[in-house]
Amino acid sequence: MLGTGFQLQRWWYESPDYEVVGREDGFEVRRYAPRVVAETTVVADDRREATREGFRRLAGYIFGGNEKISMTTPVEAEPGSERVSMTTPVETTPREGEWVITFTMPSEYRVQDLPRPTDDRVVLRERPGELVAAIRFSGRLTADDVETRSAELLERLERAGYEAESEVGTAVYDPPTTVLPWLRRNEVYARVTRL
Repeated sequence: MLGTGFQLQRWWYESPDYEVVGREDGFEVRRYAPRVVAETTVVADDRREATREGFRRLAGYIFGGNEKISMTTPVEAEPGSERVSMTTPVETTPREGEWVITFTMPSEYRVQDLPRPTDDRVVLRERPGELVAAIRFSGRLTADDVETRSAELLERLERAGYEAESEVGTAVYDPPTTVLPWLRRNEVYARVTRL
């Protein structure tokens, strides 16, 4: 039983809020609420290398690579760090020869409430609400899977009367320790508008 629980640990992590507004031709259309994210931009040869490096930077931030100023009595500022809870998914999106890796911050935080990153490559920002189309699939995320499913998503969007407003990104919901491929949740997604 412990092994199964370990394989499904994503169920204990918070994910971004969204409402499913439609299901068409094998994809889901979602309306995401505004959210706070930590992101980093990585220059790398491929998605896997970029995700690995970006994950390290962002994990460093949430596990204490940050500065939290707390007030004490008498009035003195004492620097410290703060752990921020892990969330899912880890998002990777190509952008003009680079890769943007994103963690959604827990919903109780606003940008101004979060500790400041000590790594200047980590940026905190508010992401506005958005309409997103996604295809969900299981298994290990390979370059071939991403290429095939990204093309599928764009083709299906066009047939259904949607236009992609962003590059196709990937969302990985499980840590590498989830070894059973059919338990892994992956997605390809794009921001969209209805034509």
